[in-house]
Amino acid sequence: LSEILRELPKGTIFVIVSRDRDYLKNALLSGGYNQYATFEHIGLRYTEDIIKGIESGLFKYVCHPDLFIGAYESWDKELEGYARRILEAVKKANIPVEVNIGGMRGQYSYYKGLKYPDGVFFDLVSEYDLDVVIGVDAHDPHDFNELDIERALDFAHRHHLRLIDFRL
Repeated sequence: LSEILRELPKGTIFVIVSRDRDYLKNALLSGGYNQYATFEHIGLRYTEDIIKGIESGLFKYVCHPDLFIGAYESWDKELEGYARRILEAVKKANIPVEVNIGGMRGQYSYYKGLKYPDGVFFDLVSEYDLDVVIGVDAHDPHDFNELDIERALDFAHRHHLRLIDFRL
C-alpha cells in the first residue's frame, strides 16, 4: 500500500486510520484495535498509526484526529498524552486537522465512550495554534446542509479554532 500511495501526487489523499468503513467501529465495539484486545491499547495504537501517516508526508490534512476517544469514557492524563503526541506531529508537519461533522450528526453513535468532535481535544488544537478544516463526512447527499455547517462553525468559534479555506 505504501508503494501505491507514494506514486500518487502529494495531497491527493488524507490520513484515515480505518482500513474500511467498519474497521474502527468493530474495534471499538469488540474492544480491540488491530491485534489489541483491550480499550486501553486503542489510544496508543491509533496514536502510533496516525503519527506514522503524518510523518510519511503523503497526506494533506488529518481526518478524524480525535476518533480514538470513542474508546474512553472520560479524559485523563493518558488520553491527553495521546492527543498531544498527535497534535505535536501535526504541528511539526504543518498540516491542518479536521473537525468532523459526522460526529455532530450522531453518525457514529455506536461508540461506547466520548463522542467526537470533542471539545477538550479541540481546546488542545487551539492551544497548539493549528490550522483547522471542517469535514462534512458525507455518506449521503443530505449530509451537505447549512445546519451542520453552522454547528461546525459554532463549535470552531467556541473552541477558538483557526479555520482555513482549504481546497485540493
